[in-house]
Amino acid sequence: MLSYDEIPYTQNIYQQTQPNTLATLAILRDHLPPAILHCRVLELGCAQGNNLIAMAQTIPHGFFVGIDHSTTQIAAGNALIAQLHLVNIQLKYLDLQTITPEFGLFDYIIAHGVYSWVAPPVREKLLAICRDNLQPEGIAYLSYNTYPGWQSDEMLREILLFHLQQVTSPIERLKKAKQLLKSLSDSIAHRYDNYALSLKNKLQHLLQLPDNYFAHEHLEEYNDAVFFHQFIQQVQQYDLHYLTDLQTYMDNSLWSENSEDFIAQQQYQDFLSNRRYRETLLCRREIASPPQLNYRKIKELSLSAALKTTATLSQILSADSVSFDNFAGKTVAAVSLPSLKAVCYCLSQIYPKILNFQEIIDLIQQDYAFQVDTADEDEILHFLFNLFLTKDLELYCYPPNFCFTVSSHPVASPLARLQSLQGEAVTNLRGETFWLDKVTNLLLQSLDGQHSHSQILSRLNKQLTDNLFSPSQLQQRLKYLAAQAFLVS
Repeated sequence: MLSYDEIPYTQNIYQQTQPNTLATLAILRDHLPPAILHCRVLELGCAQGNNLIAMAQTIPHGFFVGIDHSTTQIAAGNALIAQLHLVNIQLKYLDLQTITPEFGLFDYIIAHGVYSWVAPPVREKLLAICRDNLQPEGIAYLSYNTYPGWQSDEMLREILLFHLQQVTSPIERLKKAKQLLKSLSDSIAHRYDNYALSLKNKLQHLLQLPDNYFAHEHLEEYNDAVFFHQFIQQVQQYDLHYLTDLQTYMDNSLWSENSEDFIAQQQYQDFLSNRRYRETLLCRREIASPPQLNYRKIKELSLSAALKTTATLSQILSADSVSFDNFAGKTVAAVSLPSLKAVCYCLSQIYPKILNFQEIIDLIQQDYAFQVDTADEDEILHFLFNLFLTKDLELYCYPPNFCFTVSSHPVASPLARLQSLQGEAVTNLRGETFWLDKVTNLLLQSLDGQHSHSQILSRLNKQLTDNLFSPSQLQQRLKYLAAQAFLVS
């Protein structure tokens, strides 16, 4: 196995593993998840713990435990925790095979990048932990590689492992693997048959991967993909049951009223889409109904959508069709039904605020004098659900607590401030990762609540060698950070 001490794994924060994401999907599946406010979370294979640290910062009354078998990464993570003065998180150097039921019960267990990448006995132990250390209504998250999509990657991985049989140093293995990929790419540069074109794209993709991700994805001793139906059969042996997936298929036409048929249909969908990766949520009780998401559950959730439109309020209330775009300029909805236009318009006006469904309905009834009846409400819920499936709507059962306005002495997320000092990607309070420019990174470092706007501007301009900032430019950047959920009250 490659050394995680010599080649540390990525320090990413995975928004899809945050408790809000897991609990929100569970609610859409008519499953009552553990409350997030005081949740207990265990992450297996936590690396430096950045993912858990983000949770600990945004859920101060929760308790978070991470384990990893790399002394270097655990030490780095604990140093970061000390700098942030977090008291609700523990990172431990530990082999997951030593965990017993006495280790404690957790509401959420997360294993990102573990299942496919460990020896079969460790994989079995991972599932045993999800059974023995998960609360009765808890949720486990597992990511894993799947067939048939992984088959092309598997072929290239076998070439690399064959080439590196006599190389033991992790750094040397990485170097020689990249050299081989370049040679393979050059050797087929003159070929334009379908197979060569496909292989060229795959080789270029691998060459562009970050070294640490490439090394642990393609050069590890173990990387065993499975068919989805095989995965389900294995987890059922540990009295674990399928809840849902992070990425759901939008085509419901093949769904059956029989849950076993549903697993088969999911497998057919994997074949048709050549799926190579899944992120699956498991629970300890069998789900009686077919695992479809219930769009009416949005009534119990809060929501936010980054929408914009050039339409006026009079057009919203007319019978005209109106388009709504995301912030990248792509049209995500073109609607003529007044109730749907009113909801989209309301969401565009309040963003980045997060309001619950009833608050949205109350706003459109109050501000636009629009009455929402039962039929309208069902139409709205179904429409919002489709926006959620296309990732144009965010749903929350535990909305993040960030400040929408810029105070006289603004405060940025402590984790983001520390990340900006390290010159790395920074994470906002919604768990999203940003690569900010140098000036914005410098600005974040001054947002500790101890400096006024004029003091921040002075500090910032002392650090800039040219193109000094004006007060209006500072205000623009501060408003941007507020809109992107970096500021706290």
